[in-house]
Amino acid sequence: MQQTLQPKVVAARLIVFAADHGVTKSHPHVSAYPRETSTAVFRGIASGGAASTVLCAANDATLFLVDVGLDAEVADVEAADAASHVIVLHEKIRPGSQDMVEGPAMSEEEVAAAEGVGRGAVDAAVMLAAGEGAKPSELALCIGEVSSADGLH
Repeated sequence: MQQTLQPKVVAARLIVFAADHGVTKSHPHVSAYPRETSTAVFRGIASGGAASTVLCAANDATLFLVDVGLDAEVADVEAADAASHVIVLHEKIRPGSQDMVEGPAMSEEEVAAAEGVGRGAVDAAVMLAAGEGAKPSELALCIGEVSSADGLH
């Protein structure tokens, strides 16, 4: 990309995708935390009180916080004044996934939609970093995420 052995970071970006996994409903032991933790952490990041937001602020980095599937209503959540470097995006595919032990966690259409949200968030972060600007409409906090990621392989 930069064609050099000494690349420079001019505009750091962090993208955090938030979702709940259905496997944690019937198998809560797959995670060290209850599934309600995802929503609390999402709200904490948006308020500027989470470690990720503090680190981004200290390093002049923008944090994109994306609800792609929390099993809670968080449409009211926006970045707090204290978190001016946070951009909250509401791109919910569905409220949580299904239990992958019982069947597919997501339909093929839902997987494609989630991948599209991911691509869009990366594109927006790249455009913002390049100085082209990015609108939130253009644009992995997960309890049980390791278990569900393993299920994709």
